[in-house]
Amino acid sequence: MRSTRPLAVIAVAVALVASAAAAQERVLLDESSGAVLPTAGHARLRIAGLSGTLSIRAAREGELRWEARDLDTRRQPRTVALWEEGSTLIFGPATDAAPDERTFIEIAVSPRLDVEVELGGGTLHASGLFGRLSVSGSGDVDARALEGSVEAQLTGGSVRLEAIGDGVTLSGSELAVDLRSISNFVSLALSASTAKIDTLTGTLDADLEQTDLSAARVTAETTISAVGGRIGLSDGRREVRLQLEDAPLELVGQSGRIDVDTDADVQFRDVKGQLTIRSYGGAIRGSGCEGSVELTTSDAEVNVENVSENVVVHGDALRVRLRSIKGETTVAASGSSVLVEDSGGAVDVQTDYGDVVVQKAAGPVKISSRNGEVRLAELVGPVQVQADGGDVEAGWASMQLEGDSVIDNANGDVRLLVPSNAQVKISAEADYGTVESSVPGIEVADDGVRAIGAIGRGARGSLKITSVGSVSIAPLGASAGQ
Repeated sequence: MRSTRPLAVIAVAVALVASAAAAQERVLLDESSGAVLPTAGHARLRIAGLSGTLSIRAAREGELRWEARDLDTRRQPRTVALWEEGSTLIFGPATDAAPDERTFIEIAVSPRLDVEVELGGGTLHASGLFGRLSVSGSGDVDARALEGSVEAQLTGGSVRLEAIGDGVTLSGSELAVDLRSISNFVSLALSASTAKIDTLTGTLDADLEQTDLSAARVTAETTISAVGGRIGLSDGRREVRLQLEDAPLELVGQSGRIDVDTDADVQFRDVKGQLTIRSYGGAIRGSGCEGSVELTTSDAEVNVENVSENVVVHGDALRVRLRSIKGETTVAASGSSVLVEDSGGAVDVQTDYGDVVVQKAAGPVKISSRNGEVRLAELVGPVQVQADGGDVEAGWASMQLEGDSVIDNANGDVRLLVPSNAQVKISAEADYGTVESSVPGIEVADDGVRAIGAIGRGARGSLKITSVGSVSIAPLGASAGQ
């Protein structure tokens, strides 16, 4: 005898599917200009097809109330429809509504319901909700004091969000965005827009195209990829990673590790931490860093001052000016001019085809230069100079050297300026020129190509000068002819 059990199982399954389908059918609950309804068992409120202004706020738990009027006078009642589809409540136009009817509707919703809104060029105001707010379409959004998250995908309009408790995800184009006091995170995917963020207790992740972004007081990691527009970050903390193309950058008061790849200009002021910039042609200008700075660029200006730790510069065709660097200063550049002023640590410069000037260096100075002039002034510590292709001039503010210093010029002259307080042993030799000395204690040999002597009592350090050209040793302050 054939069993009927499989047929019974199929029948039950079909009945369950039919029951579920019936449960998901859209049912009209009300069609009026206002009412109060319970929302037990509902999880979501959707608003679609209504144009005009929507105002949504929190009501008592388990309650939904609304009132709809005309948008212009806000006096004439407007009929809207409320449908139920499973656990979702849906507001939409009344069955006899005019196609272009614009409505002002106030909705007070059970605070824990998720709310979904399709905007058609109108305005949305929302406040006091606990659930998630999702917005799509076009228009203006103003939401404040929401415990849940906000998700929006819009084309055209403005977005103003304040005091959002569980993050913001925003995408779209041609938007004016203003975000304030956001918690957890902000994720942006914008084009042809402007965005301002003030106080984000969480992470920032942005993918931008032709969009101006300014973000202040971001407390966690920031990651930005941008093409076009301008980027400004201020008073943020933690790690920053930026990938920028044709997007100038300004950093003010940022703290933490900052890593930048760009081809546009960068400016920074009063940052704290480790700053690394890899630029492809953009100028780098900055004042104030409580930390270290490492810069790479080409065919650009590098102007940096007031750094508490080390500075490293790499590149070619640069115009470098570094001032008031308390840590070590390292420059490796070709086809570049280099000016280092008021350095507190060691200075190490390597150049091809460019002039080097170092003034007021408190630490040791090391120069390797080809095809450029070298000028060292107001030094204190020892030097190691290897030059080939230009003249070298070196002068000390205080010349009480320790250890051995060397100035070697393989293709040019050397001029040494000696302060009155010098304590040093000096030797000089010229291969194809002459050696001249107007400093007492430094005697020139009869052949005129060598000189040797000691200045001051108890001289312990030495300076050895060798030059293919001529060597001139004169008191500090003497004119070039002396």
